[in-house]
Amino acid sequence: DELEDTADLLRKVGDSLASVYSKRTGLPIERIKVLMADETWLNATEAKALGFAD
Repeated sequence: DELEDTADLLRKVGDSLASVYSKRTGLPIERIKVLMADETWLNATEAKALGFAD
């Protein structure tokens, strides 16, 4: 049960982060979730181009 609770919490945190990133970047939440699931690394230029940085 504790493991399931932790997994649920991590899913909620991930969903919250995806929502914030989507609002900040303007990217669809589905794209954000793919980037997160793939553990995508971005350099500064890529992060700026996608709207993660100013």
